[in-house]
Amino acid sequence: METPPRPRVLLVEPELSRSETHVLLQEHRYPLEVVDELRPPWDALQPCDIVVFGDTLSWSRMTEYRKRMRASRLRHHPLLMVIFESDAARAWRLLTSNLESYVTKPHTVSEFIIKLEHTARRSERLKLEPLLRIEDLTFDPNTQEVFRNGQPIRLTPVSRRILEILMREAHRYVSKEELEQRIWQDEETPPESVRPRIYQLRKAVDEPFPRKLIHTSRGMGYRIG
Repeated sequence: METPPRPRVLLVEPELSRSETHVLLQEHRYPLEVVDELRPPWDALQPCDIVVFGDTLSWSRMTEYRKRMRASRLRHHPLLMVIFESDAARAWRLLTSNLESYVTKPHTVSEFIIKLEHTARRSERLKLEPLLRIEDLTFDPNTQEVFRNGQPIRLTPVSRRILEILMREAHRYVSKEELEQRIWQDEETPPESVRPRIYQLRKAVDEPFPRKLIHTSRGMGYRIG
């Protein structure tokens, strides 16, 4: 059986001389490009299969670069962050995308390589879908990330699913009954399942902005646009 090629790595590492991540990648002969910070012009970067935030990058820089990356042409690229154990809890809260993961240090060589390979291959298993956009609101079906006017919007899984349905059906009103059927399908629908989620959606998506996008029509349902 033919061995798959090693993923091409873009390593973001400000202090290369102290980087254990860089040494590991070199020793295992990964195709590698190294930059000391992640910034435009994006076209100047070599094609890669995964972005790695190395062990000399601070947490604040990682969060800044992650946001910058997800707003660029790298937004569908897998991301692996090498972090301290003390940052694991906030990394778990931050990394909501299917394309993102982290490994804590200290770690074994095998732990790092397995996590790198597994994360890099995720994009190959995902069928990438186009970005959904309504005015300044965007929803990425691949990463499950929501932005409005460039600002990230945090939603619960059910509220996010309702938003996705409304954005896909933006040409019409979607009834409460249809939302319940599409989300819960054959499961028993919780009482008052849709209205509280629409309220949460409005607070997150509409309340901070002057232009309101979510509309209700009695007897017809909900519409976005």
